[in-house]
Amino acid sequence: MFDKLKLEYRNPIRLSVNNQPVKMRTLLDLYISRGKDGYMFEGWLFNLDYSVIYLKEKDKWKKYYIPPNGIENYKILDVGGGCGETAKFFTDNGANFIDIIEPNSICWHYLEVNKKNHKKKIRNIIKTTFNPEEINFNEYDLVKLDIEGYEMDLLPFLEGININIVLESHNLYTVNKFLKAGFKMFKEPPKNIQLYGLVTQLYKWVK
Repeated sequence: MFDKLKLEYRNPIRLSVNNQPVKMRTLLDLYISRGKDGYMFEGWLFNLDYSVIYLKEKDKWKKYYIPPNGIENYKILDVGGGCGETAKFFTDNGANFIDIIEPNSICWHYLEVNKKNHKKKIRNIIKTTFNPEEINFNEYDLVKLDIEGYEMDLLPFLEGININIVLESHNLYTVNKFLKAGFKMFKEPPKNIQLYGLVTQLYKWVK
């Protein structure tokens, strides 16, 4: 559609098409079909904020969210699933089905639309906060967590979990806790990073 599409990872986000700066909403209107309440990506509906996240992050997810052997036919638990943008990503990369936990009511309409459009891929939408006591993790092949600090709630349950796990952490205290539990970082944080100035992905792949 575009000769050159460039998204610069800055704050605020800057975008250009053919070296001409454009506003994010303008880009979205050009890039995908816009409905009355969101933006449609190949049958997946997201609101504006999560459309931005999808466009900005999907290339990073290829590095962070897929184990070395891929996710073909995987059963995935997506904790912090937003409007379904990571569910689309997992589906596009071969996952069998996804169960989504998302407590943000803003996302629920979009998740319901996406489940209706992709019945064989989105199995369950769980509209509540993450409660690891109620989850049988070992029925899945991979769990992804992006829940703004609440990933700490997983720590007491790790001993009995034998699946692939990838999560996002937001401070060095949490990072160190997961490192001690056998997780690894995709890359080392800067040495001068502040205690709460870190966003990083950690993983623990099943051998």
